[in-house]
Amino acid sequence: MIHKWSTAAMDNVNVQYDADSHAVLQPPLNSIVHDLADRKMVAAAVEARKQYGESTIAFAGEPTGMIGNRH
Repeated sequence: MIHKWSTAAMDNVNVQYDADSHAVLQPPLNSIVHDLADRKMVAAAVEARKQYGESTIAFAGEPTGMIGNRH
């Protein structure tokens, strides 16, 4: 992780959280992803696709969100 961060091989994405610290998903994903712990992974993948056109998730950190692996 440190090596990837230091070589800019990672992207940070913002994930929105609700009052219970669960990631917020838009329809239809909010009704499909039932495991609340998995929502942050899905939210990070969706945001990475929006920002970077890809969504390889390498690490899920708390509470700030996800880090997508670009390389």
